[in-house]
Amino acid sequence: MSKVKALPPRAKVKPADCWDLSSLFKSDAQWESAFKQWEDQIPGYEKFRGKLDQSAATLAACMQFDASVERAGERLGVYAALKAAEDQANSDYQRMKGRYQHAATRAAEASSFIRPELMSIPAGTMEAFLQASELDEWRLALDRILRYRPHTLSASEENLLAMQGEMSEASNQIYR
Repeated sequence: MSKVKALPPRAKVKPADCWDLSSLFKSDAQWESAFKQWEDQIPGYEKFRGKLDQSAATLAACMQFDASVERAGERLGVYAALKAAEDQANSDYQRMKGRYQHAATRAAEASSFIRPELMSIPAGTMEAFLQASELDEWRLALDRILRYRPHTLSASEENLLAMQGEMSEASNQIYR
């Protein structure tokens, strides 16, 4: 009979056999710093709430802000998820992933007004906005969003859906 080999503890695995996450963050401390900055940005959505119909410039600023928050969140989330996947028994990385998921749900809640507000902008006003140079970068994204006008929920319904983010992940976390 062949002898069964045990997997080495994660701390004993050679670095060459591990994921290189340095293109995302050089260290956990760098992730923590970026996470704090990202988390502090989330309340910034409030400066756009109820104002997307004011001007193309305001709409463009909101789209830029949302994209920036989303991109930073993606980097943070990928790093946290990969670190948690490295060693399911490492509670520090499970906590990191959980903190990210909690903050991402808050970000989704904070930004949930965007689609309904876009849909409530009268078609003529939106047509004029889309001709403005400030929205050149966002024209395709806005066209794609606006074609779902008949299928978009109200602001309160969209917010309710955004709030369920953590709840929907609960069964997966319990399983793990």
